[in-house]
This record gives sequence, structure tokens and C-alpha cells, in this order.
Amino acid sequence: EKEKEKPKPAKTDTSKSNQKPEPPTSSPAKEKAKREEGTTLVLRDLVTGSEREFLFVSEYAFDEKGRYLAIASVGNDSTVKAGLSLVDLASGSVKMISKGGIAYKNLTFNKEGNWFAFLVDRNPYNDKQRFFDLAIWNGKGDSAKVVVDQKHPAMPKDWMVSEHGTLRFSDKSQRLIFGTAPIPATMDTSIVEMDMAKLDVWHWQDKDLQPMQLVNLDRDKKKSYTAVIRLKDLAMIQLGNLNIPNVQLPLDGDASFALGFNDQPYRMSSSWLGYSPQDVYMINPENGQASLLHQAFSDNMLVSPTGKFLYWFSGEQKNWFVQALKTKTIRNLTKELGVAFYDEAHDTPNEPNAYGQMGWGVNDETFFVYDKYDIWALDPVATNSKNWTAGVGRSQNMRYRYQRVDPDEKNIDVSKSVLLTTFSYTSKFGGFARHGGGQSTPTTLWSGPYSPSFVSKHKKEEVYWVMRGNFSELTELYETDRNFTEWKQRSLTNPQKENYLWGQAELVSWISADGTPLEGILYKPEGFDPTKKYPMMVYFYETHSEGLYRGMSPAPSASTINIPFFVSRGYLVFTPDIVYKEGYPGKSAENSIIPGTLSLIARGFVDEKRVAIQGQSWGGYQVAHLVTRTNLFAAAGAGAPVSNMISAYGGIRWQTGMSRMFQYEKTQSRIGKTL
Repeated sequence: EKEKEKPKPAKTDTSKSNQKPEPPTSSPAKEKAKREEGTTLVLRDLVTGSEREFLFVSEYAFDEKGRYLAIASVGNDSTVKAGLSLVDLASGSVKMISKGGIAYKNLTFNKEGNWFAFLVDRNPYNDKQRFFDLAIWNGKGDSAKVVVDQKHPAMPKDWMVSEHGTLRFSDKSQRLIFGTAPIPATMDTSIVEMDMAKLDVWHWQDKDLQPMQLVNLDRDKKKSYTAVIRLKDLAMIQLGNLNIPNVQLPLDGDASFALGFNDQPYRMSSSWLGYSPQDVYMINPENGQASLLHQAFSDNMLVSPTGKFLYWFSGEQKNWFVQALKTKTIRNLTKELGVAFYDEAHDTPNEPNAYGQMGWGVNDETFFVYDKYDIWALDPVATNSKNWTAGVGRSQNMRYRYQRVDPDEKNIDVSKSVLLTTFSYTSKFGGFARHGGGQSTPTTLWSGPYSPSFVSKHKKEEVYWVMRGNFSELTELYETDRNFTEWKQRSLTNPQKENYLWGQAELVSWISADGTPLEGILYKPEGFDPTKKYPMMVYFYETHSEGLYRGMSPAPSASTINIPFFVSRGYLVFTPDIVYKEGYPGKSAENSIIPGTLSLIARGFVDEKRVAIQGQSWGGYQVAHLVTRTNLFAAAGAGAPVSNMISAYGGIRWQTGMSRMFQYEKTQSRIGKTL
């Protein structure tokens, strides 16, 4: 009626479609509830001791070179305003480059510190969904610029910037990598929780089992898809999508290509394979176009350091392969070399793993891989491959492996001398060697009855730090020179060891019931007297003999054997290696453990009436089997055992939600076939 009394001018359009909705009113208390809570950040000068305080800080980040400190403050709406500031750590000046955000996330500098990116939500009126914008500061202006929001023309329809995606600059600052995701449905908050139905819906042909879906529910809700900003013109390119959910950007994000992976068509097979094959795509990061490269690919696709080659080890074909990026040509690098590059001791009914790789030489001209003993230099484009360690490892029953001393190294320059680790399969001694720099064969630097572990090299001097120990000598930190000739102990972590009885570790050997030569370790108490008889614990899990010189410390244990604890109390402890035949996991353990135990009893120092067995998990299963097959043991402890493979076969691993089916068919349980 008032409208009739005071008609509006004809030019005013009062239709609903042209009216801008007013933001809902919101009390200060409600506003405060929506904001993230901040805290006080103290910036201290470690030279002068002076301090500055920044209030209501929710996030902060330093750049790598220590030039800037980025601080996101949620403010208190009165004395401190919400915003994101950069502190110049040299001058102390503070510049606010973003104002008014109710939430800031993922504060990220590039390597040089001249680009800075972050996510910001400026919408205080949305209770149900956070909508973040992606903002960039280029190191020059007074304020950051929003470069992507949900309305960006390159943003997929009904998608948004994901707060859960990784935000990072490429190594050479060509690109900014971030995540996007479909806008999730919002919950109807008008329904009280007690009136809401909670329902799990599943189907026998779901790609993931229902328990897997529940375990991964939170992860899947936070799933993001890779996109990039091209920094030269701030263009957005979407790389990942629902059909290519996983994207890898090689060369620290600067490569001229990206790889996409999709395992969705094959996910169901993970229940009986333990993994899912993938379709592999080549993606152009300049426009997002993708082309299928490999279908149902089952191996681990890798990229050479300069991006010239894709490479992988095929478990099915048991060889190393490369694919040239320019020609897409695939070459088998190891087929004609006459030795095995896969684990020859592999005894589970699935494909064997490779012995591993040393890495790529300068400019991707050589690819270095391992056989059981030696290191091979493979030519990715020609037939010039050779045994780089000249077969010395095989001739001496020795294993050579590369020891990286520069954590930032990408290509290995063998024109200079490089450090190798050594391991003798005969004596079980660990050590170090050098090779390269024109040498024809490796030079052994040091070897001894230890399991040494390389720690670090001094950045400028030829000084190295190594952890070294064995069963009798607790592991300590040592400093040594370039040639590993002088050793200086730099730690003494357990001087109290001298107050306790300890013992020695001895390598023992025997023949299994089916004629296989086996090894194991016998741990003997301090002051061992071979004319006396000792009680003996037999503890087993796969193989142990390569750890003859591994250091151990006393520790409480729920259901495994702490060897120093038992040995210091006058027990022998025997840890036999076990080799398996497909389909006979229990029988294989029986054939290995019982003859090994009897061989020690025959030496006269074992009290045959006081021999016990102990196993945990897989070892627990073998204990459960052995007590039905022999009366040799006076006591048996089975920790977390499976005593019935038939019932366990369809069980669920609750941490992953996966069926145990693949474990029993393909991996450790070694059935080898379906039930």
C-alpha cells in the first residue's frame, strides 16, 4: 500500500533478478566465532636479543634466504586489523599486502624470495563453506593480487581453489603449483543431528571395499587436483581432473611436460593384487592437453634428472627400460647383459623387485643400476653398457652400492672419485670404497665387523661422519678422513653398558631338510663356556644373517625377543634364516628352523630340554605351525599370530580397510593361488 502511495520512478527496475542480495546481518560475536583464533608471535634477533610481538597471528613463514617473514593475522576487529604482512628482516619495516581476510593459508615463498603466494578467504558471511582465492605478490608492488578464484575462466565449472592442495613454486619459478577441487555439497544445518540418518551404502562391485571407503573418507573429501599458474603472464592451466586424478610435475615443476596417472579402472584388483595398475598420460603444462602413454601400467614410472627419459624396472619382464621423451621409443637396457638385475632370493609368489639404481650420470648420458654384487653403467641410447665396477663384486662375493654425500646432487659425475659402501656376503663385514675418476676397479678404503651407516660429509672439507657398531659395541658416531683411515669417536651414548653382562654374535650354518644351505646368527652370553649347557631361545622372522654385526640395545618388548636382555641373563639366542617354497609357508619354516636348532644341539652346549621358540606376526604363524609338528621345544610364544589362514584370508586390515586376500595369495603368506 505504501508503494501505491509513493510510486517509484519508472526507470527503476525492481525485479528480483536485478536486485543484489544484501549480506546477512551478523553480530560481532558471530563474526569472531567464524575467524580462526590467533596467537602472539615473538620475533627475536638472536644477535642483539631484541624482540617484536605480532598479535592474533594464525600463520607465518620465512623465505629460504631469510629476507622476509610473512605473518597472517586474524585481527581483533578493533586495535589490530586482519591481514597479511611482510616483515623486511633487514630494515624491520612491515608492509601489509592483503587486508581483511578472515582466513589465510599456505604461505609460500619461491626459492629466491621474490615471489610470494597464499590462499585467502575474505567472505565473512558463509557459514557452510570456505571459498579461498589464490593471491600472488611479485616482490614489487604494495599489495598482493588475486589471480584465481572460483569464477576464473580456466576454473572447471562448479570447482574452486582447494585449501587442501599443495601450494609451491617450481624450482626455477616458472610456475606456481596449486590444487583445485569440486565444490562440495553443504550439509543442511537446519536438521538437528539426532534427526539425521547415518547410512553407509555399498555394492559388491565398488572399486574400493566399504571399509577402505570409510578409512579414506576424510582423505577423499580433501582430494585436490593439480593446476598451475604460468608466472610470466599469470595464466591458469588445469592439469588434473576426475579422469586424471594424480599429476606429477618433473624437474621440480619446471619440465616441459607433466605425467598423469589414473588407477580408477583397476582399483578393484588391489584386493587380490595388493596394488592397482595405472593408465599413464603425458600432459602439456602449457595448455593442459593430455595423451595416453601407457595403459594398465604396473611398474613405477620415473623421470631422468634432465627430463630426457622415462624409466622403470619391469617386475614381469625382470629388466630395466627407458623411453625417450622425444621419440617415445622404448628400449630394454639389461636383457642382453647376462646377469640378473632382480632380487634372486625373491621367494614370494609375485614379481621380484630390482636390486636398485645408483642414479644418472651427467646430462643423462649414463644410467647406473645394481645387480646383486656390482654396479652397471647403462647407455640409454646405444649398446655401450658395461660393468662399471668391473665384476670385482661378483668375484669377491661383495656388494657395492653408491653412497650419496651431497643431498642436493641430481646427476652423478663419475669423472671424479665417488664413495661406495661395501658388504661381504661371506664375512658380513660392512665397509667403504672409492671408484671413478679414471680408476679401472674400486679401491677398498675400510672394512670391518660392523654395520656402518653414513651420516654426513663436511660441506667444504674432506671430513665424514659415520655411525658404527655391532652387537658387542653399541653404535656410536665417528669422525673420519677422506680415506677412512683415522677414526675418532665423537659420542658416548651408553657408558653404563660396561656395568652389564653382554655377549657375542656368531655366524652359523646348516643344511635345511630339503637340502638348501642356510645361515643364521647365534648370540652367546658373555663368558660363554662350550663345556656347559645353556637354555636357548629360537627367534625367527624371514632372514637375519646379513645383520650379524647390527648393533642392539636392551628395550622392553611386548612379544618379540629383545636379544641383549636374554643373552645378558645366560640364554643363547638363535635367529635362523628361512627360505620358502610357494604354497608351503609352514612346511618351509619347519624345514629351516628344526634342522638349524638340531645342528646347534649337536654341538653339545645347548640344553635340549630347555629350548623355546618365539615369533611375532608372520613369525607367530610359524610358531603356531611348529607346535603341531614337533615336540622339540619346551615352550612357545606366538605374538599376534594367524593360526588359520582360511579364516584370515578374507579378513580386513583395519588401518587401511584392505582385504588380506592379496597378502595370502601374493605376498608374505605365500599361498600362491586363490582358495
